[in-house]
Amino acid sequence: MARRSPSTTEKGDHPGTVLVSYPDGTSETVQVVVKVREQKDTYTPEAKEQTVDNGVEPKAEDSIGNVKDLPSGTTFTWQGGAPSTTEKGDHPGTVLVSYPDGTSETVQVVVKVREQKDTYTPEAKEQTVDNGVEPKAEDSIGNVKDLPSGTTFTWQGGAPSTTEKGDHPGTVLVSYPDGKQVKQYK
Repeated sequence: MARRSPSTTEKGDHPGTVLVSYPDGTSETVQVVVKVREQKDTYTPEAKEQTVDNGVEPKAEDSIGNVKDLPSGTTFTWQGGAPSTTEKGDHPGTVLVSYPDGTSETVQVVVKVREQKDTYTPEAKEQTVDNGVEPKAEDSIGNVKDLPSGTTFTWQGGAPSTTEKGDHPGTVLVSYPDGKQVKQYK
């Protein structure tokens, strides 16, 4: 009688035949049933807190700690969209884990968002103005275009005096849309 290995590509009960060989040289065949579980019942994706910069969309798979332990072909998507990252703090989200066998499950995760002052770094830039012309605070920051829309720039303690020739230091206060501020010395 031919031996037949049961299929394990689909869930459910699958019959098979096992050839049992004894030490005295005799053998017999035994009918067996192999129970195949769904992948969602076999694997357990683990939530992992991830930290992202303000305004950066988190990747769903980065919120699962054991991606390498899950079957090849498993996909990860945000259920209901990615958590908002426009404000600092902890933001809950739900990752939909979809297995190659067509089953899926959800995992509740947390995405931690850094404050804008911890995400962005204003760069001081020297500026030259004519005598008596008040310098603009934003012109003393070299990477204004890299900072979030809505960022404001003001002189702390007033603009440096430009009534005399020479270098005049000043401090620019950079205020981000999330309400946080950082001083940039010039």
